[in-house]
Amino acid sequence: MTASIHGLYITLDQDWAPDWVVIRIATLLAEKRVRATWFITHDSEALEFLRSHPDLFELGIHPNCLQGSTQGEDERSVLSNLKAIVPEAVCMRSHSLYQHSRFLRMAAMDFGIRIESNVFLPFHEHLRITPHNYSPETTLYRAPMYWADDYFATGEPLSWDVDRLGLHGPGLKVVAFHPIHLAVNTSSITAYRALNLTDIPKLSEADAAGMAGDKPGAMNLFTQLLDRHGLEAKKLSESIEPQ
Repeated sequence: MTASIHGLYITLDQDWAPDWVVIRIATLLAEKRVRATWFITHDSEALEFLRSHPDLFELGIHPNCLQGSTQGEDERSVLSNLKAIVPEAVCMRSHSLYQHSRFLRMAAMDFGIRIESNVFLPFHEHLRITPHNYSPETTLYRAPMYWADDYFATGEPLSWDVDRLGLHGPGLKVVAFHPIHLAVNTSSITAYRALNLTDIPKLSEADAAGMAGDKPGAMNLFTQLLDRHGLEAKKLSESIEPQ
């Protein structure tokens, strides 16, 4: 019998993935009754599919505050535009993990963000939720990431086996996946870059199938995780709810 995991949170950064990818991954999660948090980059029909499973999925925001962002001209407009798309969002992870103290304060004080996951400490044990108090009424809870598929894809030698993640160690286990890496079953970051995906939103299902190759990759590990530990996963906001 597989030992249970405490504090497992499966998160997915939408990253402009086409709707068919989001729906395919969400359907897999729903079939296995696995809870997850989706960080949203843009409006799409797929959001209604995610919202149709409120018991399983929560929607957070995935702001892109880098130069050339299509989400807004500055930090405030980016947050405002995303909250207009996902008004229910209380969770946030920034694209490229962008953050600074004033930005986090703005997200919490002005846009109702209660929990963020911008700190990445790969494979560290004893991670935990840390409250950051801005006022007696406003606390931002910080939930560091433990593992991410794009980071793992840079390692050598690669072994896309869920046992490599060390999930049974002590501490919070926030794991991050990107639907596009799942769609093409990324085996290594070198292989992914070789695909030269210049227009991810237009990637077709047929094209993705032809790019997947035959090596184990992110999708293999994802399905292992769902099969072995999926029922133990929670939505990220549940980490700060009273037990």
